Amino acid sequence: MDAPNPQPDTTQQDDTDVERLAEITKMSLDSTRTFLDFHSGKRALRRDPE
Repeated sequence: MDAPNPQPDTTQQDDTDVERLAEITKMSLDSTRTFLDFHSGKRALRRDPE
């Protein structure tokens, strides 16, 4: 289930952190944002219905 607002409000510092991490990990900016959203708890893990 996706969050209702796919682009959460970010600050200037958040954008800088995303760009820096993307450069270090060689991930795309979108992938890096998704990764950080997941690890910060803004995005939940999808579970298969049983």
